[in-house]
Amino acid sequence: MQLLRMVSCAGLALSVACSPSHPETPVDATVDSPYVGDVWTPPPLPDLGDAQPQDLPDPCHIFTLEGQDCSGGQTCPDRFQPMIESGTICRCRVACDPSASLYCANDQCGYNCVQLNDPGGNPMPGIGACIRNEGSLQGEPCAPKQCITSLVCVGNTEATSYCRKTCLEPEDCTGYKMLCIKLATSATKVCMQGGSSLGPEVDVGCLGDEYYCNQGLFCDPTLGAQICRQMCNTDEPSGDACPEGKTCQPLFDEVAQVLIGYGCK
Repeated sequence: MQLLRMVSCAGLALSVACSPSHPETPVDATVDSPYVGDVWTPPPLPDLGDAQPQDLPDPCHIFTLEGQDCSGGQTCPDRFQPMIESGTICRCRVACDPSASLYCANDQCGYNCVQLNDPGGNPMPGIGACIRNEGSLQGEPCAPKQCITSLVCVGNTEATSYCRKTCLEPEDCTGYKMLCIKLATSATKVCMQGGSSLGPEVDVGCLGDEYYCNQGLFCDPTLGAQICRQMCNTDEPSGDACPEGKTCQPLFDEVAQVLIGYGCK
């Protein structure tokens, strides 16, 4: 099984609910929030009951109420989740459940539901926050662009580093040959494809549970293909770094609806 080390990419950090871990760049609060000095007095919240954002007549309105400071231990309003951002700054963000099929108003407001972790880096089941989608998503390259909050940038080099979600158990991971793998340089576990030093090489078939591609390769999940692909990054300064006649393309698992990574096809 291939163990990859965690590389240091711009903005790499695990975001947790009010713990010392934090993203390098704070998530901007709503520009027109009514700040008074360093204290924000939020407008009265509507009585939402058990309604989710996507169930409201104006689902995006709730996001105009986010950003309340909770750095002093203040309690966030109902339907909001405390989240550490930029050092010790705590902000109230719209709460969500990462495992739910509908969250953050179905992404129509420009937000993604991200998994929050405890201070030890372990995912807290059912606890997430709606964060503006301004970074790389799961399976996308994370150099030079950073991952969205809660994902970890993992790889051997910046050219072959991708955003991965953290996990505790194998069932936390979905996608073709995706496993919950412990990183070589930390106790963190992430969802990624398994690898073997004795596995198939580039353009060799990897169909079957027992076949994991050689280190530095992805097993293409495309139905009917399932061969080992060279890793690549479309954002590399030198181009996609693929051999002549091939281009860097996303390797998307249609069955699990999961992006595995990018490979030369």
